[in-house]
Amino acid sequence: MTMERIKQLRLEAGISQEQVATYIGTSKKRYQAMEAGTARIRIGDMVELCDLYRVSADYLCGRSDRKEARADVVFSHRERPKPCE
Repeated sequence: MTMERIKQLRLEAGISQEQVATYIGTSKKRYQAMEAGTARIRIGDMVELCDLYRVSADYLCGRSDRKEARADVVFSHRERPKPCE
């Protein structure tokens, strides 16, 4: 479920696997494996993905269908990747 959601969110955002990998601080190869379900998603990566897509961990893990993160959660101040052209 998580791998389907991270791919769906990436495609909706219009960003590349390489951009996501750079944002979360991993290699493109590892990120591709995460999307394919052949690599486990580390807790730190999960947090970064939630910040990037502004979704809750429950949504990312498939525990909820509600995308929105809680309003009281403070997100990273890092710049989000711009959509691919």
